[in-house]
Amino acid sequence: MPPESMKHLIPIYNKPSTATVLKFGRQTHKSTILGYKTAIPAVRYPYYHVLYAAPTGKQVSVFSTDKLDTALKDSPIIKNNYFDTKTKDQISYKELVNGSKIYLRSMFHTADSIRGISADAVEIDEVQDIVSDQISVVEQAMSHSLAKWERLKETIPGLPMHLFNNKLYAGTPKTVENTLERYCWANSTQNEWIIKCRNTGCKKYNFINENNIGETCLICNKCGKPIYYEDGQWISMGSGFIDGYRLPQIVLNWINNRNNPQVWQVNVIQTRKQYSIEKYYNEILAMSYAAARHPISVGDIKRCCSQNDMLEADLGNTVKRLKGKRTYAGIDWGKGDTASGTSYSMLDIGTIENNKFVTVFKKKYTGKLSDAILQVNDMLRIIKKFDCTLTIADSGDGRTSNAMMVKVLGPQKFAEIYEHGTVKKKIRWDKDKGYYLINRTQVMTDIIMEIKRQEVEFFKYEQFQEFESDFTGIFSEYSEQTRMTKYDHIVPDDAFHSFMFSNIASKIIRGVYSKYLLGGDEDESSSSTAITVQ
Repeated sequence: MPPESMKHLIPIYNKPSTATVLKFGRQTHKSTILGYKTAIPAVRYPYYHVLYAAPTGKQVSVFSTDKLDTALKDSPIIKNNYFDTKTKDQISYKELVNGSKIYLRSMFHTADSIRGISADAVEIDEVQDIVSDQISVVEQAMSHSLAKWERLKETIPGLPMHLFNNKLYAGTPKTVENTLERYCWANSTQNEWIIKCRNTGCKKYNFINENNIGETCLICNKCGKPIYYEDGQWISMGSGFIDGYRLPQIVLNWINNRNNPQVWQVNVIQTRKQYSIEKYYNEILAMSYAAARHPISVGDIKRCCSQNDMLEADLGNTVKRLKGKRTYAGIDWGKGDTASGTSYSMLDIGTIENNKFVTVFKKKYTGKLSDAILQVNDMLRIIKKFDCTLTIADSGDGRTSNAMMVKVLGPQKFAEIYEHGTVKKKIRWDKDKGYYLINRTQVMTDIIMEIKRQEVEFFKYEQFQEFESDFTGIFSEYSEQTRMTKYDHIVPDDAFHSFMFSNIASKIIRGVYSKYLLGGDEDESSSSTAITVQ
């Protein structure tokens, strides 16, 4: 049994949950829990595969050496019986003699490093810094896990079903729109460590927040007298399918310490003076804070809208307005239902007028046109009507559709693009994989600033309004851990990305990106097969 000061861990370790979220403050043993939740099933059950993912390689390395290795190798029994000269013991991959495997990978904007891995459990650490769209990609690693359990249960008596296709999310809150909050916590049981006031005449149950911070210790928010961890218990506030636990730093005995009030002064009172209110809420109180920044406003969209009607697809480039002008297409392939809502495919057509990139046509593919074959055929018809010089489409979920597109349009008029989080150059041609690779944050920032500076133009607002939320729903957050900005969205953002891809197509053809595609470091040099100025 754990000591009295750690009794909050009992359901986290013992409850047979298929999905768990830990919404913890900093320095509350979150990573230690992940280390043991990774190690114990892998040791106990043969052929068990665990995939651990975090935003950066540094975070993966620290977890692997400080937490996972501690869980595996501080035990002489595990160290001496589950590792030998034949098993691999690396930062990103560990094998045990019983056939169990542990994969450790980094992901920020993209889950590309995880594709192809087969796992029974997926653990996503620092989930608040992961783009929500990538979570479903990571979880695909478990697509065959329950079938594996069905096969193994015949030879491994008592093999728990809940450990297969098992999800564990962990992180420290940020904004109310963040992945941790929207994707995980909102769908959870929302267990709170509720502390009962034991003082005579009060007996109030305290939901721990900023009102419980006293000058020397945790206090009851009704009577103002001291309250302590041991009088707390988990109380469920939600009814979601994920078992969720929120743990503020200030409830733990090593912070709220009867015998050492100086700890409270250093970790709570002084920290409150040093931290911003957002950081204090996030890291000390384990509470989200409503400070997400939406860079594109409704006003920004309206200012970019002209009095021109959207062009008709059947007329294409035969209209007088497009005479002598090149046109460019962008496609964002839909991903189906995601945490942020229904994702759909989008087609954009744009041109250059008065040195501005101008969107002349947009189409959302819903209903019957959600069918992949119908989508591709309709898009090809429209792209040919507009005689687009270059079409850019996102890679990943659209690979099959893209193969159909390039077969008809040819490699000089069609190219795939892959959004990456940490690639150094703004854009480069990946000659091995045959697509453009862009730094997602840099390029999105450029496009957002073009909108805000009215350097792009849309058609009439009355016609454009149905796509507006795809632009205004995007929000940005800066992570001190990754030292990077992340763009995410609370509603589908497909219409923004199709616009961005058509804009990128125009920049490639016009040579705006030539300094990235034709030069630079030797290891990032462009292949001669990249589409450049024509």
